[in-house]
Parts: sequence; C-alpha cells; structure tokens
Amino acid sequence: KRVTSGTVNLDLSNSSRGNEAGLKEALGALLPTGTYGAIISAQTTRPRALEVKGESRSSANLKIKVGPMTSDTARIFAMVLKNEGLAVIEGTLPKSPPLLFTEGELPDGSGYVLPTGRFQIGGTAR
Repeated sequence: KRVTSGTVNLDLSNSSRGNEAGLKEALGALLPTGTYGAIISAQTTRPRALEVKGESRSSANLKIKVGPMTSDTARIFAMVLKNEGLAVIEGTLPKSPPLLFTEGELPDGSGYVLPTGRFQIGGTAR
C-alpha cells in the first residue's frame, strides 16, 4: 500500500528474513525510481545497484524501531529510508553491513535461500 503522508510507526525489531523483491516493492511504495545503494559480492568485480521502481517520494514521517533481531533485509529498508531523510531510527543497527538474500524454489517444491552480497548505502534518486 502506498503511504503518502502522516506519521507511520514501523516495528522491525523482530522481523523475519525478507528477500530482494519484497524489499524493492516496499521501497517503491515510498521512493521514486532510482538507485539507493549497491550490493557487493566476492563473486563479481563490480557492485550491483539496488534499483527501485517507484512512483514519487512519500511525505510520510516514518519512525522505524529496530533491534538485535531485525533481519538484514529490514535493516537495508531502514538504512535506505534514513539515508533519504524519510525515517528516524529508534534503536541501534549493527555496524556490520547487512546481507541481501535471494530465495529460490527447486523442482520438488522445496526451496533455498542464498546470500547474494553485502549492502552498501549510496546513490540517490533525488
């Protein structure tokens, strides 16, 4: 759902693991299309951009609660929104760079989760 104004409190202190597609969708509800960071992997020489397809910048005031159990994907969400001036963070985020994960499904219906790289903040769409 698109959030356009008002104050929104998000409690991400006990969030479950998310994935890149969900992260981009959530950011796209709050930010315009643009690049909001990089995913750095030991497997490639060039970082991959975290590109989001959004409509327009939200004017909502976000308060995001984080804690030691906040998932890496939720940490990335909070970091990007803080960097873009849309959110105030309540709590402490770990200093280590968060990992971004990709989920997949196997032919037998089982699934897997793989780390695809470490997230680094940077790049704006303003």
